[in-house]
Amino acid sequence: MEDFRVVLVEGVFSRTGGFFYVQEPGQQPTRLDQILRPLEGQRSRLALHHLPPTLDETKWGGGSCLWEPHPCPAGHHWRPNFLLNVSGEGILGREDQKWFLDQFDGSRLFLPFELLAGHHGRVAGATLFDVEAMRDSLSSSGIDIEQVEGMGERISDLRELLEKVKKG
Repeated sequence: MEDFRVVLVEGVFSRTGGFFYVQEPGQQPTRLDQILRPLEGQRSRLALHHLPPTLDETKWGGGSCLWEPHPCPAGHHWRPNFLLNVSGEGILGREDQKWFLDQFDGSRLFLPFELLAGHHGRVAGATLFDVEAMRDSLSSSGIDIEQVEGMGERISDLRELLEKVKKG
């Protein structure tokens, strides 16, 4: 059985020299392809979204966009309340620097990391397999199960934030 693999990064995303980077608070920028490498070629669930550090409904993307007042690749200059939220399941792959999920229905979902550039955001992903194997793997790796389960509450908070911004 494959080991359970998980990635979770939050920070400011950028694109330089054809590569995407994320800079987490207090850290040096890290290439996104290096972060995603453990999931490449694996059955995975992946999500990426804008993540305002604090919600400010007067700012583009609720405060997630650093392009304001200049044209934004995510379209915040046209749709200031837009928050990117993309997720899917499949085999994670890439062609050059274009990442995608070959989904189980036969379709291909391209992951629009270019819409994260110049934004506060989050990328989360994990390999797919049964829950008990996942719990055992997390426990043996020293990851606090309660912390992982608490992420569900943070996801609920993000959903509420998205709803508020949509109504904005």
